[in-house]
Amino acid sequence: MDLSGDDRERLDRMNTEQNPNSAHKWEKFDSKYTVVGWEQIEVPAGKFRALKIEAEGHWQAEIAPGQTVTQSGQSGDNATTLVTQVQKSTEKVTSGRTYRAFWYVPEVKRWVKSVEENYSSGGTRSERDTLELESFNAAKGQD
Repeated sequence: MDLSGDDRERLDRMNTEQNPNSAHKWEKFDSKYTVVGWEQIEVPAGKFRALKIEAEGHWQAEIAPGQTVTQSGQSGDNATTLVTQVQKSTEKVTSGRTYRAFWYVPEVKRWVKSVEENYSSGGTRSERDTLELESFNAAKGQD
């Protein structure tokens, strides 16, 4: 398989999830996966020849409406003051971009490393997760 230039294999994937968490009414991801090619990679489980796959895309989420209540109190000689502040948030759509990379090893039958990054609409990275295979026994498969 020639993985240079425009001969790279590509896959587009879009998915939407309703109520994925308490903060979002829905989340939508639109990603384009590209087979980059073979690389030597070293993780705690060892050194492998892995097929690198990258995905770049965009995400959108609708922030669920809600409210925050804050209370504070102060006591004096003859009086007590209690202040309650209620802040309501309205629904709004927010968005950003995503980057994913996976190193897949056929002999292990899974990825041995993954990197996942999420960016805000302003371009600031808000999350980065890196996972690596810790151990592998070739005779048994995966530990």
